[in-house]
Amino acid sequence: MPLDRVHCEVKPDDLVPLGECVACAEGATPRNGRRCAFTGAVLRAMYSGDEARKGAGISASGLTGCLRQTALKQLYTYAGRPNKMWPALRGSLFHLLPERHHAPHLICEMRFSKPYNGHGWLITGQMDEVDPERQLLVDYKTVDRFPNPRDVRLGGYKESWVLQTNVYRWLLDGGTRLDSGETVRVPIKTIGIVAFGMMEVRKYAVPVLPDDYVASFVHDQATEIQAALDGGPWPARKYNPDTNKLCLSWCEVRDRCLERA
Repeated sequence: MPLDRVHCEVKPDDLVPLGECVACAEGATPRNGRRCAFTGAVLRAMYSGDEARKGAGISASGLTGCLRQTALKQLYTYAGRPNKMWPALRGSLFHLLPERHHAPHLICEMRFSKPYNGHGWLITGQMDEVDPERQLLVDYKTVDRFPNPRDVRLGGYKESWVLQTNVYRWLLDGGTRLDSGETVRVPIKTIGIVAFGMMEVRKYAVPVLPDDYVASFVHDQATEIQAALDGGPWPARKYNPDTNKLCLSWCEVRDRCLERA
């Protein structure tokens, strides 16, 4: 289910439909007497990203994050905060670079899907950049801080990056282009992350995980989400909701989560 309303930045207790939020920013008189920091154009861009993912199944990032959050977002509409949505839009702006300036033979910013285990649910992922000739998959990330190699296994990047990009590789082996319905088989032998910081860019080589491992990971994660949607047990919380900053400040379905054991 989609984001359908936001907390007003000027008066956070006000829940405002997305269209009214944009109209307030673009109108002559703001609804609560003063304007927030966002222009109509920025708000439209933030909300359009969520609209583009509507009905697109379970995303690769949804498999690697908190499964309970992913399931809840499939069941319920939810409210957001514009200032919390800015990091995602910032990332989308960086993704315009390959989309607009890529070489003709590259596959860029294209979404693929694949059913899992014969169920109706689709696993989807939007590839940032795929080079079929070099059998290379590149994923772009924006970061506030680069991962510390001393604190993270496998050479300095987040485990979720490794899993997400390997799910992308799985999608490219027999997946379907959402825009055309064409089945693709693009073998990938090399995966890379390009991380954009505020002052520099870093590259990370990502390990290519065994095919059986990735297929099993996708199946297990998606099955756990599907069980919750079918009325079965809910996935365990990935983080402590009372102490983790992602739960406390960034989760749009926190209240729904806390309603369940």
